[in-house]
Amino acid sequence: MNKKLILSFTLLLVTQNYILAANTSSVNQPNFRTTPIIANTIVSDSPLAESITNNIVSDIPLAESITNNVEPITNNIVSDIALTDSITNNVEPITNNIVSDIALTDSMSNISHTIKDMGLLSQESTTSESSAFLDELANQVLILTTNWIEVEGIEGGKIKFDPKTGHIIDAQPTITVANIPEKINGVTVSALDHGCFKACPGLTHVSMPNSIVTIGHFAFENCPDLTYVSLSDQLEVIGTGVFKSCTNLKNIILPDSLIILGTSAFKECTNLTHVTLSNNLKIIGAESFYKCSNLNNIIIPNTVTEILKSTFNSCTGLKDVIIPEGVERISKSAFEDCISLTSILLPSTLLHIEEQAFADCRQLDHLRIPPNVVSLGEGCFANNDSLTEISLPPLLSDVHSNILVNCANLKSVYYACSKSQIESFKINLLENVQFIPNPNNYYIIEGGLVGFDKETGQITKIEALSNKVTIPELIDGTTGTSIGEFACRQNATLTNLDILAPITCIENNAFEGCSNLSVVNLPDTLTELQNNVFKNCKKLSSINLPNNILDIGHSTFYGCSNLLSIILPSDLNKISSYLFYNCAKLVSIIIPSKVQDISNNAFAECSNLIKIVLPDKLESIGSNAFLNCTSLNNVLLPEGVLTIQDRAFQNCDSLTYITLPESVMSINNFAFSKCDNLINVKILGKTKLGQGIFDSSNNVKINSILE
Repeated sequence: MNKKLILSFTLLLVTQNYILAANTSSVNQPNFRTTPIIANTIVSDSPLAESITNNIVSDIPLAESITNNVEPITNNIVSDIALTDSITNNVEPITNNIVSDIALTDSMSNISHTIKDMGLLSQESTTSESSAFLDELANQVLILTTNWIEVEGIEGGKIKFDPKTGHIIDAQPTITVANIPEKINGVTVSALDHGCFKACPGLTHVSMPNSIVTIGHFAFENCPDLTYVSLSDQLEVIGTGVFKSCTNLKNIILPDSLIILGTSAFKECTNLTHVTLSNNLKIIGAESFYKCSNLNNIIIPNTVTEILKSTFNSCTGLKDVIIPEGVERISKSAFEDCISLTSILLPSTLLHIEEQAFADCRQLDHLRIPPNVVSLGEGCFANNDSLTEISLPPLLSDVHSNILVNCANLKSVYYACSKSQIESFKINLLENVQFIPNPNNYYIIEGGLVGFDKETGQITKIEALSNKVTIPELIDGTTGTSIGEFACRQNATLTNLDILAPITCIENNAFEGCSNLSVVNLPDTLTELQNNVFKNCKKLSSINLPNNILDIGHSTFYGCSNLLSIILPSDLNKISSYLFYNCAKLVSIIIPSKVQDISNNAFAECSNLIKIVLPDKLESIGSNAFLNCTSLNNVLLPEGVLTIQDRAFQNCDSLTYITLPESVMSINNFAFSKCDNLINVKILGKTKLGQGIFDSSNNVKINSILE
């Protein structure tokens, strides 16, 4: 059936509705652009529809007459009642419905019923869906009356552009490349309208000017060949379903200007592997990444306060998720069927976990529920085959009985609340599952809570509820002896940490990723820092390490990009691998006298490191130990060094001279390659040289080699 005829008929109905609104003093004229949803127009070729269409054809002048007179009628509603009545007589079935302010709503309902009778909408369609159809009708009328134009940068077809609004409103489906200009015919492009590039099967490349602030709903839906998208740096809103079913889109960066990511924005983008979210994003719409089966990790900004329904549902490749401080609710099915998810960090601000939130996360073997959580919805951890134990927090008040249904390998449920309270929840479990009072009870300390095992003295959890946390000497009368692994990992609230307890060890990853931690006071009793303890504590600028420390594990200060200085304990005998990797502001360091080994990547990417003092007992410098230390200009290798491993000093651009002592037995491949300013090298011993040791160090002169 001819689409223009259908639209004309429906426009007639809308025009009648317009007159109705004009005659109802308390009802504003309807705005066809207020509901931003595109309704699909499906017309059945029934005899009824054909009959209506034939009548439309014969009476189009009347429709046009009514349409042309709508605005004058509205403008003159008070002074020209006679004209209003005259037109109203042409639409008597509708004007008879004018009773009160509800008349406009009733009329809209009548229009939707007429549309349904024609087959344009299903009989189950809601009032909002009918309203959406009318919005789309207005949009379609605008599109039908706008000319196609060619625009430089847009290849393979033409577009339609509304110069009054600065919106691109339609595009031909043959378009393959859309490099959208900032201006079209001298008018700034400010938005892409709803569905404007929808279903362009050959579209592969899209770039947008910074003038665009809004992308309308479904703008690029079902563009299966789209692989490259560059968004406006001023973009604030991405509407519903904008990139839905763009099945070849793999990577996208959302600018920091973006505030709202609409519902289903990337739904069913099955090849999407990496998304960089805006740091100012406030809303991630429901189902935004539903069935993005190749998305493997996501970092959610701390401006988000709620993970909405099914946001990451069926992201079957998702392995790691960090949910930031500030999030209070994880909604229904948010991570359901994320079958590869092995770890997830939940924030201390979390209060509610809704039904099915983590259902069917079959690889999730460990889950820490923060102490402030008060409600757990039905099936929120259901069908998790790998889950062997879970600890329920102390403040729970609303728990569905089926939170752990079908967790086949669950053995233990620890609880911190009272026994009578846990019994009142009537949690359904398999017969062999035990309820165990939680030995890691939470205790209130200054600035937060700690989970504490009184038998071992280990502090198992640290929940920072304010910026400064002080761990006391005694916890419930018992001395703390260690801080357990992952105890305070990824806590963005913590800025100051004062440990008064006489602990001797801080275990793996205890404070990893505490992105705002800047001040740390450690007790003199401390003898061991295990691996990754302060990894990626990006605001840590200095730290005093007690002199009793004998061992610092690998990557302990990895990525502490604001670390300016540090004094290492005198009895340390090894610099572990990646210990200071990417400590970009570290300027100088003295290696303790007992150190014999500087391991792989220990100081790699320390781009501001100017000076390092090496001890006389040093024997080995590992691979990439000083890689890309571009400011390092003075290295004195002590007599006693035996080996220098691959690329140990590669890309040390400021290094001008080096003396290799007689003790050096071997220098491995590319050890000093790409040292652009290295001009003077002295080799004092019978040293075995690897491949490309001085490659790309164009000005180097080897002053002496003893054969």
